[in-house]
This record gives sequence, C-alpha cells and structure tokens, in this order.
Amino acid sequence: MNGEQRFYSALKDIFVGEHLEGKSGYVNLMNMKSKYFSCIKPFIEKKISEKVTNPDTKNEIFDKIYTFFDSYFNETGTPFFYKTQIHKNIYEKVYSDREDVSLFWKTQKLYYVKSEANYKTIENMSITSNDGLTRYFNFDASEIEHQKNNEKKTLSFHFYKVSDDKATFSFKVRYAKNCDYDRIKEYLKIDDNNKIKKYILDNFDNLKHPQIKKNDGNLNKEKISKDDVYIRNLDDTINSVLVELSINKVDNILKYFIDHSIICPEDMLKKAFNLYKKQNEIDYFIHKDAEGFLKEQFDIYVYQYIFGEQNLASELTQERINEIKIIKEIAYLVIEYIAKFENELKAIWEKPKFVRNSNYVLTLDRISNNVELIKKIISHENFEKQIEEWKLLGFLENFSKNDKYFEGKYQNLPIDTKYFEDLKYEILSHFENLEQNLDGVVIKSDNWQALNNLEKYNGLVDLIYIDPPFNTEDDMNFQYKDNFKDSTWLSLIDNRLQLCNNLMSENASFYMHLDQNADFRGQELCNKNFGKNNFKAKIMWDTCMNTGFKGAQKSWVKNLNILLYYQKGTAIFNNLYRIWDNEQKKSLGIGWLDVMGSKDNKYIEIWENGNFVTKKLNMDDIKHDPLGMVWDDIYSFLFTQVGNQESYFFDGGQKPEHLLRRIIQSSTNYKSIVCDFYSGSGTTISVAHKLGRKWIGIEQSDYFDTFYQKSDGQHVGILGRLKNVLFGDQEFNVFNNETQQFSPRRPQLSRNLNWQGGGFFKYYELEQYEETLQNCLYTDKNIDLNNIEKYTFNPDSEKLLSALELDIENKNAKLDLSKLYPDIDLAETLSNVTGKFIKKLSKEKVIFEDNTEIDLTDMSWDNLKVLKPLLWWKN
Repeated sequence: MNGEQRFYSALKDIFVGEHLEGKSGYVNLMNMKSKYFSCIKPFIEKKISEKVTNPDTKNEIFDKIYTFFDSYFNETGTPFFYKTQIHKNIYEKVYSDREDVSLFWKTQKLYYVKSEANYKTIENMSITSNDGLTRYFNFDASEIEHQKNNEKKTLSFHFYKVSDDKATFSFKVRYAKNCDYDRIKEYLKIDDNNKIKKYILDNFDNLKHPQIKKNDGNLNKEKISKDDVYIRNLDDTINSVLVELSINKVDNILKYFIDHSIICPEDMLKKAFNLYKKQNEIDYFIHKDAEGFLKEQFDIYVYQYIFGEQNLASELTQERINEIKIIKEIAYLVIEYIAKFENELKAIWEKPKFVRNSNYVLTLDRISNNVELIKKIISHENFEKQIEEWKLLGFLENFSKNDKYFEGKYQNLPIDTKYFEDLKYEILSHFENLEQNLDGVVIKSDNWQALNNLEKYNGLVDLIYIDPPFNTEDDMNFQYKDNFKDSTWLSLIDNRLQLCNNLMSENASFYMHLDQNADFRGQELCNKNFGKNNFKAKIMWDTCMNTGFKGAQKSWVKNLNILLYYQKGTAIFNNLYRIWDNEQKKSLGIGWLDVMGSKDNKYIEIWENGNFVTKKLNMDDIKHDPLGMVWDDIYSFLFTQVGNQESYFFDGGQKPEHLLRRIIQSSTNYKSIVCDFYSGSGTTISVAHKLGRKWIGIEQSDYFDTFYQKSDGQHVGILGRLKNVLFGDQEFNVFNNETQQFSPRRPQLSRNLNWQGGGFFKYYELEQYEETLQNCLYTDKNIDLNNIEKYTFNPDSEKLLSALELDIENKNAKLDLSKLYPDIDLAETLSNVTGKFIKKLSKEKVIFEDNTEIDLTDMSWDNLKVLKPLLWWKN
C-alpha cells in the first residue's frame, strides 16, 4: 500500500470511526458514513490530481492533511479537541470581547448524545484456572440493541450453545430487558405470559410461523425451564418475533453445567464475563459548527507550520506559498464535505420529533357526572386488565366491578386510557378545554429532545428544578449513569440549560441540585446561561444523613447538598408570614399562605412542633405580617432529612418530598407550571401535583413505567408513583433494617396536607435521535463527480419520506405514518410542532386553542404539510 492509499484508508478510519456491531441507528449511521466517504473520495482524488502534479507536493498534502485530521476526530468520527498533545500546538480562543474570564472545555461546541461501550464479537477467549484447566468463550454481539439515548443499561449474557468437547461456550450478548409478549400473544393466540413460555419450550422444534424466527442453540430442552425462554420483537417489515432457548442467570448456567457433567467453575465463568465487560466506553457527540471549527483550527495549524519556531529561518518563496495555498484549498475541500455529514447529523438531532404511545390517566371523579361513560368503562372487555393494574399497585385488596359507580373510595381510582383504546376519544371529548384541564404531562425521552419539543410552553414555566447526575464517578449505586468525563458532564448539562430560558416565564426561578463533586462547575454553567447577576443563593441542604457521633474519620463527614438558585426578571418569591388570628386573639406561629385544591379553598400552613400543619381558616379573620424571607440559605429542618419514611425504593437520589415542597411553595403560586427534566422517580412532579401546581416531568430510563408491588416493595417508576398520588398516596411498604421486615408507610407530606387524591395527566414517548437514524434512507446512486452536491442530504434522498405515498396520476400525495412507527399520536405531534395547545380532541379532528382545526382522517400532504420538518429536514 503506497502513501496515497494509506492516507485515504487512515482518513476513512478517522472520519467513519470504530466499527459497530449490533442493531441500532448508530450502526446505520456508520454505514451511511462509510458510503458517504466512498463517494466523496474519488471527488477529492480528482481535485488533488487537477491541482497537484509534483509527486513531492502530493505526498506533503497527504501528510499534512492526515496529521491535522488525526488530532480532531474521536472514535465515532466527531470533530473536536480530541488528541491535544502539546507538540501539535492546538489552540482555541477561550475568551470573548465581553468577558475577561470564561469557562472552557474540550467539548463545549458539541451536542452530547450518549455514552456507551462498543461491545464487539469475541471468539475463543481463553481462561485458564490455577490448576491448568482451560475453557473458551464465544461472545456474539451482533444482536445487541444499542441505547436509544443515555439511559443506563445492564449487560446480559445468554448461554445457548456448548461444543461437543464441552470446553467452548457460546453466549449472545444483549442488554437486559423483559421479554416482549405483545406480538407473540397474537401469533400463538395465548394470552398468559407463563403459558406462552411453556408452550415455546414444549414445542420449540415444531414451532412454525412465518413471523416467528428461532435462534438455534444445542441446549438440552429437558434440562432448562420456561424461564430460559427469551422472546424479542424484531424491527423488520413483517413484525417478526425472535424466540430463543438460552440461560442468562449464572446460577442456572452452573446448574446446567453440573447436570451435564460440564467442568467450568463459577469463578472462571464470572471472570470471562468481567473480562468481556472491560471495553472502553465511547462518548457520542455532534458538532454544532463542524466547518467553522475545523477551518479555524486548520488556519492555526498552517500558521504554526509556516511560522513555527523550527521554520523561522526557512525562506518563504512564492513557489512555497503556492504549495501551501494548495494544501489549504484541498484541506478546506475535505473539511466542507466532512462538515456536510456532520451538519446532517445536527439537523437530525435538532429536528422536531414524533410523539409516540400517548395516553391519559384520570381519576373517575373527573367524569363522575357522565354515568353512561362510566358504565361503558366498567363493561369494557379490558376493564379486567385495569383492575389487575390497580391490584398490582396495591390500591384495592377486594374489588368488585359491580360496586355502584365508584362511589366514595372509588372516586380516585386512576383510569389509564391505554386499556380503553376505543373509548379513549369519548373520554377525552368529555372535556371542553382538554389541556387546560390537565394537571401535567410526563414524557419518556432524552431530556434535550423533550425540551426542544416543548415550544408551546415557552414563557409559561414559573419554576424549573433539576437534580442531574452529580458526577460522583459511582455508577454502581445509582439507577442512572453518574460517571462522566468532566468535559462530557459539562456539555450534557450546558446543552440542556441552553433550552431553559425559552421555557421560563418572566417570574421564573431555576434550582439546580448538586453536591461538592460538581457544584462549582454547575454554577459557572448557570452564570453562562442565566447571567451572573441572576444568581441569588447557594442553598446548603443539611441532608441529616450522618447525624450523631461518627467516631474517628479520615476526613470531614459529608452532610450537605447544594442548591444553586437563579431568578429571571421579577421572580415569584413567597415570603414566610407571622400569622395572627383576630377572632381568637392569638398568634398561630409562622407559615405560608397558600392556595391548594381550588381558588376558593385557601389554607394556612403553620410550623408547629417540628412539622407543618395545614389549617383551613377564614382568611378574612387572619392578619399576617411578612418576615421578609423564605427561610435562610441553610436547609436543616428535620422534615427534609433523607430517610426511608417516604422511600419508593429508587436507588441513589430520591429527594424528600418536603424539600421539594419548600422550593415549590417559595417560587410558585397556585396553578404555576413546574418543570423537572431529570424526574427520576417523580418526586418533584408528585409534590407539585399535591400542592395544586401544574407540572412537566421528563425521564428517559426504563424504570419510567415500572410499578412497585405492595407485597414486596419493588422499585417504582414515575407512572406507578403518579397513579398512586392520584389515588391518594396510599400506604406503601418500606423495609425496616432493624426488624428485617416491610412495614406500611404513607408519605409525610400527604399526611400533613391531608391529601385525598384526584387528578388528570397525560404521558407519552418521543421519537429518539437513534430511532431517526435507524429509519433514515439516503441515496448513493448516480453520483456525478462534477456535481457531488447532488449526493446525500438532498432532495434525491428520502430521509423519512418513505412515509409519503405519491400519486403521480392525480398529482397528489398522502402520508402513511405507520411505515415509520406503529404508535404515532398525530394530534399531539401537531400540537408540539405548531406550538398550540389542544382544546378539543376526537378521533376525527383536533381543535387547537386558537380554534384552528385539523382533520385527522385526511392524511393528504396538503393537509399535513406542517409535518415536513419531521420528515425531510434541511442541513
């Protein structure tokens, strides 16, 4: 291979990035990059041949351009300050004309997408024990489904084959997930999950169905259980299902080894798994201005090359200047075409996203005056599934659907419209102004994408509270990622803070919750995005986690968190009051005046004996004088301590409800909108709901829709928790370390407020960047080297226009969105993309707040042109 060939091979490796295995949009991305480079390569070769005839100059061009690009691309082919060795003289202007001090980090000009290890197929990994026993392990990563965003995933090893000599073991590598049952239930006509697994195990060899595919291993079917049946939906045009007999629990694998006289000790098996897991994690980014950045850096590079210390004595002839001009011209050409691709990725990242799997949850009191509708719900064929959910959530031990129209305790039972698809729009049409009647919305999505799709809330949010990862470098004790490079963490947070200002009203407050690992960096980011003058307080929260005598310590005992507090404009700031009862002629202490439940129900909350007590009094008889502050900037009251009294079994970071109560009541009024885009287990939005505020919650992780079970204290996700709040925040089980038993508890805040329940919210998922990548279609045909601009990211490329069906004869076109995703909510998507709230919604049409209407049955392009940015975007 000559120098020119080496140059193009190396440049492709730099630009395309490391080879990816598995099933995901990122695999599609790398394939797109590889095809794109193959098409621009002959164009670059042609330009170099036209410009350069001297072989020495050509070699120098290859050398200089490669050396430059080698400094600026990471493993995924994203340009930024990657290899910044001192001898490369890499520089950046880190200050501005307005600031004499500015925070700079390597990835400042990038969008952060996610961090994920690039797991690869490995064959014949050998492990030898101390006594000389050698075993071989095959790990197949071809089926791994990469993360959709930055959610935390657990790697799972599925043992499915053993060699004849019982010395080589084969595993499928996947991320752990529950089996998919929706399609297989339809194909096998079996409704029970356990019966499905048993049927597959008993009939695996004879299982024949055009939409069921099998992974053939060689495990003894008589020696495995139905728990070793793996079922996964496949992304293909015929909605196939993969079924496999494999074992993914270590204890069960070892039992299988014993049953079949296979010699492989437990420590050897675990060592193989641990060795495989030790693969470097890659940070995925997108540059916001790749062309400007690379050209600026190349100019610095050329300047150093010409005027660097080693070249000061060299003569700069006209011939040499011309050669340098050619090098720069060719480098700029390469930069422009690399930037075309990066700009396309940026456009995909920034484009509006489709709303998917949208549903509503409401308590029956919201439709109590519509007896006929309640009767329809009770008699619905899926009502039994709704009852099963209530029982799973621990709401009702003994429930009869024949009870009279849900009187009394039944009024706050939460109905989820996912069980009543054919009644969904009849339920929603009950409300004259749908979104005004909602208490909140919870979105499953990468939070940048969700924030970028909330245009209709711009200028309406009075409070944003976030509790992001503290970057503790500890991923083991949390249900989310918390071990980022400092530069990655800064980009992650900065990207999201940049979107906050649009949402915030002129009365808004912003709180960011951190600890000593990142509070100093967080404050710089907040100064950058909200303005240094808008910083009002660094609130120290005494977590009360380490009370009492601790004995000898190597360092100070950690006992606080930090809340950075910023205001926008004339922010809401509710003072504490001295409360005096004129009628009884006595002081009631100190507390808040607040309105909860409705504007007609006013409550006074008074601090008594270490607790807040809520009292409903005649406001006309109350005299109150402001104390002039909301508290001080040290939160140390007992009711904000971290403890298990209100634990929802959310590992690592569930905040006390009373802590959020103080923040929400200080910085909002009744019906103010509260937003938390790191919702976790949903503490912020649960408290906001109980305090009569509206709310927006955003969370990306798999625990989004998990439930806790009253019987065993299983982890709860946002949906399960919110449904419990709507039902009245009933008792849940908390594990007592002393008794080693579960005992029932009810959140203290609900007791203080005498919270009775009730509510109405919606939830949905957003299309994710990775899903868009997976569906994108780009042309690589009929390339004209004299007009390379016509290739890729142009009108000839479909992008997502596969959903557009052209009728040439009638000069018309219509959309079939099911070709992209099976569960798109068209009305909600239109609401987001137009920035208009929904007033009335039926199956046939949506009416927005300005009374404009869109016919949801008319899928013609003329009717839905507003969706163009979602399907065919500009780069």
